[in-house]
Amino acid sequence: MIKAYIIVWGVLGSIWLPQTSSAIASSPEEMWLENGWQHVYEQHYQQALHTWQEGIDRQPDDRLFLVLGAYADFSNALNQLKRIGEKNKAFIAQKLRQNKRLFYVLSARKASQRREVRNKELTDLMQAADLDPPLLANMALKFKSKQTHREISQASAEDIHQKAVALARQGKYKLALEMLAPYAEKPEQFPEIAIDTMVILNWNNQYDDAVRAFEHRPADLKLPDYLKLAIADSYYHLNRFDQALALYSDIPEHAPEFAKAIHGKLQTLIALRRFNDAWNLLPQMSHVPAVTRIFLAMATMHLDEGFTTWLQQLTADADSTAIVEAIRHQLAKLSTQQHKYITDRLKKLASTHDTKNELRYLTWLSWLDDPRDQQLVPDAAAMATLYTSEQLSHIGWVLYRARRYVQAEQVFQAAHMQSPRLFKADMGLAYSHLQNGHVIEAEKILQDWHKTQADNAQFLYALAFLREKQEDFWGAIQAYERILAQYPHDKVARKLQIKALASLGATSQALEEARLYLPDDKAFHDSLTDRLAVDRLHWDEAPIALRILKPLLKKQFREARFDHIPALISNDQATDAVRAYEQLLAEGIKPPLWLQQIAAGAYLAAEQRETALRLYNKVLKDWPRSFDSRIGKFYCLVELQRWEEADEVLRDLENEHLPWSFGRFPYERLNPQKMTVAMARALWLTGQQRYPEAEDYLQKLHASAPGNIEIREALASLHQQRGWPRRSLREYKIIAALQARDVVPPSTLGLSEALNETEFKKQARHLLRTEQKRHPRDPQVIRLQRHYLIETMRSVEIGGHYENSSDGAQDRLGYARYLHPLGLHTDLFIETMFRRSSQGTLSAAFDRIGIGFDHRFNAQWRLRETLSGDYVRQGDIGLRSELNWHPDDFWQVDMFYDSFVSDVPLRARIFNITSDQFGGSLRYRWSEWREASASAGLSRYSDGNQRLEGSIQYSQNILTRYDWRLLASGNFYASRSSLANRPYFSPDRDASVTITLMIEHYLWHRYEHVSEKYERWFTHRLYLTAGSYWQHGFGSGLISALHYEQDIAFSDTHHLVWGIDWGRRPYDGAQVGSYAIDGHYRWDF
Repeated sequence: MIKAYIIVWGVLGSIWLPQTSSAIASSPEEMWLENGWQHVYEQHYQQALHTWQEGIDRQPDDRLFLVLGAYADFSNALNQLKRIGEKNKAFIAQKLRQNKRLFYVLSARKASQRREVRNKELTDLMQAADLDPPLLANMALKFKSKQTHREISQASAEDIHQKAVALARQGKYKLALEMLAPYAEKPEQFPEIAIDTMVILNWNNQYDDAVRAFEHRPADLKLPDYLKLAIADSYYHLNRFDQALALYSDIPEHAPEFAKAIHGKLQTLIALRRFNDAWNLLPQMSHVPAVTRIFLAMATMHLDEGFTTWLQQLTADADSTAIVEAIRHQLAKLSTQQHKYITDRLKKLASTHDTKNELRYLTWLSWLDDPRDQQLVPDAAAMATLYTSEQLSHIGWVLYRARRYVQAEQVFQAAHMQSPRLFKADMGLAYSHLQNGHVIEAEKILQDWHKTQADNAQFLYALAFLREKQEDFWGAIQAYERILAQYPHDKVARKLQIKALASLGATSQALEEARLYLPDDKAFHDSLTDRLAVDRLHWDEAPIALRILKPLLKKQFREARFDHIPALISNDQATDAVRAYEQLLAEGIKPPLWLQQIAAGAYLAAEQRETALRLYNKVLKDWPRSFDSRIGKFYCLVELQRWEEADEVLRDLENEHLPWSFGRFPYERLNPQKMTVAMARALWLTGQQRYPEAEDYLQKLHASAPGNIEIREALASLHQQRGWPRRSLREYKIIAALQARDVVPPSTLGLSEALNETEFKKQARHLLRTEQKRHPRDPQVIRLQRHYLIETMRSVEIGGHYENSSDGAQDRLGYARYLHPLGLHTDLFIETMFRRSSQGTLSAAFDRIGIGFDHRFNAQWRLRETLSGDYVRQGDIGLRSELNWHPDDFWQVDMFYDSFVSDVPLRARIFNITSDQFGGSLRYRWSEWREASASAGLSRYSDGNQRLEGSIQYSQNILTRYDWRLLASGNFYASRSSLANRPYFSPDRDASVTITLMIEHYLWHRYEHVSEKYERWFTHRLYLTAGSYWQHGFGSGLISALHYEQDIAFSDTHHLVWGIDWGRRPYDGAQVGSYAIDGHYRWDF
């Protein structure tokens, strides 16, 4: 291995020694040097070599020549010779070593036998040769033509030392250390080798080994300054700053290594956070990097000097980007408390509205990448009087790159005011205008510069950015092409051109070009692959997008991890999207605002509404005009039933006066944001069950845009909610006809639901199965699927009623019912009932069980039959038949016959009097808002008495607002009995008029398919009734009643309604009071 590297053994030099210069005149004994140089000037190189070799052979054997390099190629040796120059008595000697010709660059300058002395005296020579110490020398004997060198295996320790140092100078540290190792283990015998070994260990970043060797050195080993410097550096890198500081401080001011030592001391003091000591050290340094001076000025609160240095550096430097990055790197060394202290100090100075202090404060925030105080904008005119236009241009670009676009625009404006034709400032102003949405202003600036800068690359970059903001991506591509025509290898322009091509929609082509022109930029390839997935999302092809993203996710590609979240949401995997987002947070990754906004939508879809609302509010603090966040917040508030807050958000959106469409015919297209806001108002109304207002609102929208499908669908859905299934079905059929030629199949969920409600249940389920194949995770699909499933479930209902009257009467009723569907239109049921009535010593009981069916022929006709009997007395068989006719969405006719009525007066049951009954009713229902009905029935008792009854009823909603509903109803009732003197209550004639006011409050209503409760609610109602009752022969009396009930759905399969009553009414002229409690529970399974 030593033989392989022998050609480089003489490469030496120093960067630690101070520079000196002295003229070296030629003496007669040195004429051979001058004659050789004359041949060099005449380019007679062989003659020069011959002349110099003759001169060497005439020198005493022990004369020292300084070795300045060894080369296998003569041209390299010649370049080194010319660099060193004739004044340094440089020349070239050639020798054969290991059958290879080497050319040695030597110097005949007088040299000491002691290496340390040589290093100090010949600093200028080492600098001219661009070498680091130590400076080695060899005797003339070694270069004489008759000298035969020994092989390396026979070389002396001095030769090995020289070769190893030469290898180390070339960066071959490992080989050098291997050569020195046998001697470095004997520092008492070979002290110089031990010292240089420690230095080379430092060069090879083996700081631990260097320090270990240093700390185990012989006590009498002399420590040259260059060794102290190397070991101090090792201590520094091992974070042993106190030891490093001690060694740096031990290097005297007159030493050549002092300049490097004081720089190391400065960095060590900074690492020890001794910023004041570091600041006090600066006057001793001949050169201090501007960034270090700025950092220490800020750290020690010398703010004026820090910002002054900053401005001076901007004036001297063409690009501030690298400076800012360096400053940010240094500022990271300050503690959070120091950051806060400086920030508060600068903010306090800025609060005086002094323009200079405002700009300093903003500059400081941009260094920290701190987003606060985005609204603080210094006065442009004042800035123009404080700073040069060049300085303002640099500051503007610093603010721009910190994404403080409004403030950057103001700074560039100040530069423009001072120098209206400063190109750099105007380009910055154009960029800032574009970022702030001032496209027209930016275009004017670029037009002004077009004549003189049309081919300027910076101008073309700005022009391309303008075209991108105008969504003229083809124009942007052309601008980048003009840049590439001048600079074919400009990777930035090529990359931006490919991005524009992807924005144009040709992402696949863009990926091909990226692989062709930027084959090594794998991250860019991944970014474009990610863009392919985003394109698929825009085309509603979420499953394909997820497949494209899968390999990128394995690479932990950050953009793909971001886009994975909206892809999951589009694929109806909101819970997985939330999990992916929270994984980013757990890894300490700060998601961008657009992703936080999307994640809020995922939380909302995953039914974590409060979390979604908090995240939307967080986004809106930094992005207050974000449409998606505001409309998302609105949806959150609607689902949380916070109607007033939702209305406030919606009004803010409505007041923006968004246009309905963009462009002109035939390229006019609907503004989706305007439509979203319009439909949000309809949602806000229907969510509160304010259906008439929603109907009027949507009808107006429909009249203005009859062909709009979204408005028609909203109307059809509203008609379904208002109890008009036929009208809803008709609307959905029109929609289906309008969408018949659509490339993407439209959703048929609304049509399916309308078909189901009109008893076209098979067709409804067929449409649902089609939707399930396309969108198996869609919450709306799941909700409708669940609704259809519950329709075919078995169910159990149980209930009871207890009433106690002031006249001593008590009534207890319990019932149970089991329902078993036999198909989509027929249900079989079994029911049982027991009833106990008593008053004083009188009592009666009913114990009945029955079986029956309920069949729906179509949307118009329905039949229900029940056969029942007494399961205790095994008799009293009865049959009840009910027939319902719904000719349309408004009229309903009901008819019934019951051969054994269980609801007969107590005394009639005691006397074993039974009754049958038949009757009917007619109802007209305008909507959920109001309806009217009339009914009549005839009861025929077994004792010959016949009782004819009739009633007329009208109900009307008075108010529906937020979660409250107020409904009023009036009822007129009259009856007549053929036999008045009966043992049971049987008035000859009677009549009543009552008015009831119902107050309903929805406490909450949730759809929760994620938790598989699907639908839950809690509603309570209060009924207040007042009226008058008249009975023939007894006059009239007051009727009053109070009823409170709670309607609770624990899930979509568990439903409870219970209530309590209090009332008073006259019987045979006497007022009778009563109270009651009742309940009903249903379980579907």
